[in-house]
Amino acid sequence: SLTTLSTINMTRIKSTRVYDRDFQQHLINNGVYPNAYEYLDRSVPAEPSNL
Repeated sequence: SLTTLSTINMTRIKSTRVYDRDFQQHLINNGVYPNAYEYLDRSVPAEPSNL
């Protein structure tokens, strides 16, 4: 039914969002910054030297 399908999709979305947030924080903690990332003092990380 449509209700069951909506529930399944919402469950999947919620679990993916939590994983993505945790994974993104793990990357930041290890020096891999997302595009447009700013430090708390509003400065930005240097471009990687291998690009």
